[in-house]
Amino acid sequence: MLPDDGGLLLDPTRDETLDAIDDAFTISAQDGATLVLAMIGHGIALGDDFYFLSADATGEGNSRKDVHLSQALKEGLRDHGDLDGLIVLVDTCQAGVVAGQALRHWGEVGMGRYARRFELLTATAETPAYGGDFTRILVDVLRSGVPSAGTTIDARYLRDPLMTGAPAQNPQRITVDGGSWAQSGDEGLWLAYNAVVRHEDDDAAARTTIDRVVELTNFLQTTPTMVALEEATTQHRCVVLTGPRGSGKSTLAAAFIRPSAAHGRMSSGTIHAVAFGNGASTLGTLAASLAGQLTDQLPGFQQAARAYASSLDAAEIEGLPSLQRRVLGPLSRVGSMQQVRLIIDALDELPGATQDAVRDSITTALRQPALDLVGFVVTARPSAARPPGAHHVEADQPGDDIIAEYLRARRVDETYVSLLVPRAQGSWLHAHLLAEHAVRPGFDAADIPTEPQLTALYDEELLAAGAGNIDRWQSELRPVLAVLAAAGAGPNLPLPLAVAATARLDGPATTIRFRDVIARLSGLIVRSQPGQIGEQIGLFHSSLIEDYLLRPAQEAQFSIDPAPAHAALAAALGELASPTDHDPTDALHRYASRAEADHLWASHRDSTAVLASLNQRPLNQAADEKERWQQWHTTFESVLGPEHPDTLSAQASLAHWTGRAGDPTRARGQFTELVPILQRVAGPERAETLSARGELANWTGQAGDPAAARNQLASLVRILERVSGPEHPETLTARTNLAIWTGEAGEPAAARSQLARLVRTLERVSGLEHPDTLAARFDLAVWTGQAGDPAKSRNQLAELVPIMVGTLGAEHPDTLSTRTTLAFYIGRAGDPAAARDQFAELVPIRERISGQEHPDTLTARANLATSIGEAGDPALARDHYTDLVRIRERVSGPEHPSTLLCRASLAGWTGRAGDPVTARDMYFELVPIRERISGPHHPSTIRAQTNLAYWILATARREQ
Repeated sequence: MLPDDGGLLLDPTRDETLDAIDDAFTISAQDGATLVLAMIGHGIALGDDFYFLSADATGEGNSRKDVHLSQALKEGLRDHGDLDGLIVLVDTCQAGVVAGQALRHWGEVGMGRYARRFELLTATAETPAYGGDFTRILVDVLRSGVPSAGTTIDARYLRDPLMTGAPAQNPQRITVDGGSWAQSGDEGLWLAYNAVVRHEDDDAAARTTIDRVVELTNFLQTTPTMVALEEATTQHRCVVLTGPRGSGKSTLAAAFIRPSAAHGRMSSGTIHAVAFGNGASTLGTLAASLAGQLTDQLPGFQQAARAYASSLDAAEIEGLPSLQRRVLGPLSRVGSMQQVRLIIDALDELPGATQDAVRDSITTALRQPALDLVGFVVTARPSAARPPGAHHVEADQPGDDIIAEYLRARRVDETYVSLLVPRAQGSWLHAHLLAEHAVRPGFDAADIPTEPQLTALYDEELLAAGAGNIDRWQSELRPVLAVLAAAGAGPNLPLPLAVAATARLDGPATTIRFRDVIARLSGLIVRSQPGQIGEQIGLFHSSLIEDYLLRPAQEAQFSIDPAPAHAALAAALGELASPTDHDPTDALHRYASRAEADHLWASHRDSTAVLASLNQRPLNQAADEKERWQQWHTTFESVLGPEHPDTLSAQASLAHWTGRAGDPTRARGQFTELVPILQRVAGPERAETLSARGELANWTGQAGDPAAARNQLASLVRILERVSGPEHPETLTARTNLAIWTGEAGEPAAARSQLARLVRTLERVSGLEHPDTLAARFDLAVWTGQAGDPAKSRNQLAELVPIMVGTLGAEHPDTLSTRTTLAFYIGRAGDPAAARDQFAELVPIRERISGQEHPDTLTARANLATSIGEAGDPALARDHYTDLVRIRERVSGPEHPSTLLCRASLAGWTGRAGDPVTARDMYFELVPIRERISGPHHPSTIRAQTNLAYWILATARREQ
């Protein structure tokens, strides 16, 4: 980067070189950017000093005449505190001397008191450089990508191609912590996106997973457990891998995604997708991660996902679990399906309601023939409940030989390997921490106890990061670790939120300072999209949080108090992702949806604030809402007690969303239990009690007892009229529901009368064109028709349609629904041909708005087919339904209620078209399906049995 024209600086003089370097540091620091300096040309080393030879260089090694590069870079790094890291690439002879100078003299601006992050790569050690090999290899690697890297390429991944391509030059690397090729350094100082795996259309969840997989499998070793797990997956559709903390379960889960790192052990012919779980995960976040990976890897998945989504009706969209809606349903539609294996890691760390949802989704999927090629791997600790029938594999401890190979892969000096292997004690977690110590400059194996505990290993890591300095611990490391611990293990915390929260704890207040601190903690940190706008960050393992940072001070040298960190995160979310402007497309708002309530609860046990957060940040589907309200009701009940007002509020929300998710019977039961408690605890006429009574009546009707719903609402309306007033919105809503359930209970005339009075009230109170008024007018027209006056109903709807067009728009769903109902009553009023024409106008509108195979479009086509038959052409109606049945069977499934309804209509119109025998045979096939799916006493089953009997008689009469 140069200040003026931005071009390369060719053949500069000494002064031009130094001025360009100084300008580059200044401008980068002003922008808070990372500076990349690449220097190609000639250089000489005199003693311990390296000089870059400019066009006017003397070659005498005089810093007043030649460019003393290391000193210029040290001063620039020291004097520009707002620089977001420095990357230096030097392709000259003897450039390794720069590396030596950096190692000896940059300490105070690296991990010393200035804490500046840098990466230095040189073409050589102290030998000549040849033909620009270093630069050529570097460019080739960045253009082609690195299969073993994550979404970005940093210096770690350049060692092998540089050592292979320029072995005589011995390229050098110096990292921020004074290490060389063995250190991870700051992965945020990356050089390019990885062309192998990173695509512009990858979603954030998929990129996060890719980076997590690479981090886990970088030094993967073949183990007996890996062999047993792979063999089990070839024989069983669902396999559960269990083991204690630190046994490598997450690494084995990641190995399926990256078979190249598994030394050929994991099947590369199967499509894999993994979701890494934690305490903040929901079924929705797990499904998003799996769907993102399948979109990238499985041909046809994205198209299948769109087709499946368009086939769902409103109730299915609300009620289907996220894993079914976003992953399993689309997989059932993929043509030329390959073997697919879905991996859920850390089942035991998920919230209880989410664990249940995962197990239920897997159990359901295993029963679906369309998903025969889909298998599952789940990892968990031994105490976790497993899906029924799952095959169990237990993680064994790795042998000493495997631990030794792992340490060698980490480039631990061979003299230390035999000393460290027994200290690992067969634990991958111990082995990781020991390797972090051993590759650090100045390591002494004598400092490690013979059988070190995790606390001792974590002490060593934090002391190496500078925690022994009380000022650094209090002002830098403690705030950062506290915030990350509060967010849980794994790269889940958006970087801007982490920075804002640590600032509230008097820690690093800028992104640059925050990254400077986490560079010190590199062995304990995991990052997704490091150094990018969407960067997310977290602690590498839950044991660091649960077994160290959150332990009492007498048990852990550097413990933290999580409550202030939770409070800081909650406050930062309120500022950066205000609930009043909730935007589910934004990463910060998405994090707030799944975690803000947890932070509010963990900081002050403020249940009222938790309820406000949950209500202000709604989720997209009822099934997802049900899942999270189940979690919070359980939490409140155990901590606050079963009759605390906020517990009862959470119970009401859980019951509401249970009904909305498609289970009205359970919702009715939940409200039946809740109402008497509210009457006793809150009072019989409190708003929350009356609201629960209204919900109870609604779900009672939805569960199949409209008469009971009517009676409950009649009692409720009388109380509301007295307590709130006859024209209060809650009263008017209850009156509307009373009228509807009165009609559903078999009294359409009474419903019509009630709605007529209600319409007059709403027109006066709310206005002629208020949505509530228009909805009541629609209901009045429907029940007028149901009460035996289809002509009047037709007229009422004909008056209503132009008003709805004017207020809502011609293609608003409510307008189209009103037009559909108008067409129906035109037919019932004696003009089936006009009804047919009306339905014919609606079909192309539905096709254009929703798509040709959307449920609403198929319903419109069914209405048209019926109206064609009623207008005198049963054969054409039969032909329409023949097409519709084929589409419904493909789109919705052969036993979907809408498909069965189409089959019944096809049978009916087949008989009316003059073929009673075929109609009878169709009902012979349909009735047992209805009996099995709906039950022998369901109205749809009884109708099918009745129609079967009718066509049996019709066939007999025809044969006589």
